Amino acid sequence: MTGPSAVAVGILLLAIAVLHAGNSATWAYTKYRARRLLTAGLLILTAVVILRHTTTTE
Repeated sequence: MTGPSAVAVGILLLAIAVLHAGNSATWAYTKYRARRLLTAGLLILTAVVILRHTTTTE
C-alpha cells in the first residue's frame, strides 16, 4: 500500500471509530469536530481536483 492510500485508509478508519463511539458529551463533541474536519477536508479535496481539471498548462 502506498503512503497516501495508507494515510487515507487510516483517516477513514479513525473517522468511522469516532463516529460510532459512545454518547457521552465528550464523544459527542469529538464526533462533531470529526464531522466538520471530514467535511472541510472533502471540500478542499474537491476544490483541488476541480482546479487541476480546469487549469491548463500551456
